[in-house]
Amino acid sequence: MKRRDWWEQLDAVLTRYQSATFIRGQSDCLTLCLDAVESMTERDLFRDQRGYRSKTAAIKRGRALGFSSMGDGFASEMEEIHPVKAGRGDIAIIRDGKEDAGGVFVGAQIVSMGRAGMWSVPRSRAVRAFKVI
Repeated sequence: MKRRDWWEQLDAVLTRYQSATFIRGQSDCLTLCLDAVESMTERDLFRDQRGYRSKTAAIKRGRALGFSSMGDGFASEMEEIHPVKAGRGDIAIIRDGKEDAGGVFVGAQIVSMGRAGMWSVPRSRAVRAFKVI
């Protein structure tokens, strides 16, 4: 269940990531989503899976849990919704070329974290969405 002050808590996470340096397993697209969910709900999804140091290691950890994609991991813990129904703070999966990236819905945009830092795309780029409740 979302905290009463979830809006402010989410803003604090987004502000922190705006100035963060990209580090796999600490400040990347997946940890942005996980930190956003935790800030709004106090629920630390996949706590034991953090700390990977490469994309390959992250994928291996997900596969060891039975997930074929980042989206499948979120689907195991959250309600999947149509991206059109997503609201502020909900989790997005964005197809970035051949790869998926995790992001957070913020108004008309989705914000994510990449090697160059925080970036955003129109919410229409979401291929999957998950409700934070």
